[in-house]
Amino acid sequence: DKIGHRAWMREMRLKVVPEEGQPIKEEWIVRYQEIPKQFRRMMEITGVDLAISEKETADFTAMVSVTAGFLDGKPKIYVLPMPVHDHLTLHETTERARLIQASMPSMRFYVEDVAYQKAAIEVMKKAWINVTGVHPIGDKRARLETVAPRIQDGTVEFAQNGLEDLIGQLINFGIEEHDDLVDALVYALLAVMSRGIHEKKVTWI
Repeated sequence: DKIGHRAWMREMRLKVVPEEGQPIKEEWIVRYQEIPKQFRRMMEITGVDLAISEKETADFTAMVSVTAGFLDGKPKIYVLPMPVHDHLTLHETTERARLIQASMPSMRFYVEDVAYQKAAIEVMKKAWINVTGVHPIGDKRARLETVAPRIQDGTVEFAQNGLEDLIGQLINFGIEEHDDLVDALVYALLAVMSRGIHEKKVTWI
């Protein structure tokens, strides 16, 4: 906390960290201790980046959950702590998703709908998981840059604890060994943006 993440990564962990040109800057990250009681939840979404392989060198399967709604009349998105980030089989991935949905029944999962992921989506649907396939637009950096303004302006806030790996991947995007958590977060944020955060209205006839 005293020397900053970039200096810590360089001096203490001997990591190569870029000076500038990153889609997400460290000073943009806003953290929260707990979600305010006056926050009005409108939707809960989990972005999923699948990697159906248990090899140590393979990418991880990542699931990042967010809750979106309004705080004091303004849109707000809270990234929930303790995302899934592990080498998982398809069966294990489905079971993790079932656990998340059991704890938050309104949760909707968004999974990239390409290649073998198509089969994974069908398996998840058969397990009664509320899942939607998404078709990625552009490359990883382009997608991250699409959601970056919502992080920069503070609309997106990150849990104080339990998101260290995700934040590390965000601010060191392009040089970290893995970016699975970033992909999962981007899918979740793009889903929120595509659906839009709207006040619920009741019309009397």
